[in-house]
Amino acid sequence: PPPPAADAGAGDAGREAPVGAATCQASGARRSAWALLGVLACLSALARRRGGALVALLLTAAGCDVPSVGDDASTAGADASVTTARADASADARAADAGSDTTDAASEDAVVPSADATVPIDLGHALHRLGYTATIWTNSFDPAQPHAAHGLFDPDVPIDTTGYAARYGMTLIASGSASVAPDGHLVGTGTVTTASGGAADGSLTVDLFEDGARVDSALTRLACPAGDVCSWSVTFGTTAAGTHAWTVTAYRHIQGSVCGGEASVDLNGTCHDALTERFGLPRDYVFTTTDWHDTNYVSRPGATSSVQCLEIMPLCGS
Repeated sequence: PPPPAADAGAGDAGREAPVGAATCQASGARRSAWALLGVLACLSALARRRGGALVALLLTAAGCDVPSVGDDASTAGADASVTTARADASADARAADAGSDTTDAASEDAVVPSADATVPIDLGHALHRLGYTATIWTNSFDPAQPHAAHGLFDPDVPIDTTGYAARYGMTLIASGSASVAPDGHLVGTGTVTTASGGAADGSLTVDLFEDGARVDSALTRLACPAGDVCSWSVTFGTTAAGTHAWTVTAYRHIQGSVCGGEASVDLNGTCHDALTERFGLPRDYVFTTTDWHDTNYVSRPGATSSVQCLEIMPLCGS
């Protein structure tokens, strides 16, 4: 700043240094050198600010007193603002950390659906999940035959051109031949081996072919322990006439649900919604022919009836 105007009458003794100026006790100096005082006043003002430590040191070394009153209101306000800002930033950081911890804890506590909670892809898998892991085949049209055959249900095995046996755990290895009895009736004899890991029970169907065309069939009891080779024999009602090629095939008898043969319930009819809700299927699920077969043959282990009698008919009012 420019030096104040000189007072010719009073001299330099009565003059006061500008507010905030450094006063020097340098004896013999020209006390009227206002230009030097102006420079010192500026340096003293700089010393009061942050970062002016070097200037203050130089003034002190030169024998000047650097006033401590220099922290004016604006500097104090700025310092307070900085301190407040730092405190706010620290508080915000702590709050953010706390929020992050809360979010992490909530994420850890969240329930993640297990694989078992997924929607089954069809009725067969839904039944298997509910404990219907076995199968039961009946011979309800012929009470003279053993009433039921039992197996294991595998919903991942499809029903294809080979039939139902693999899906329902009823596979047998059977072979046989035909001959003519003394009374002229055709007779079938052969062996059967279980192939599904368990005993074979129920009934065995034997078909008779004349020159490759099926002309007759008969049922016989099937009771073969697991892994055994068991023999079978049937007598047909057909009698031999002329010269023909007679052959036979043997396989498990399939007759469906004990509560009415292969009971025909429209799964996509009026009880559709009740069925999808009961078995955990999507509301827009369309039941298939395989689903219909499953209702007739799938059961709980050791049961005497299929899911058709235990679940489907009660839900559908049949």
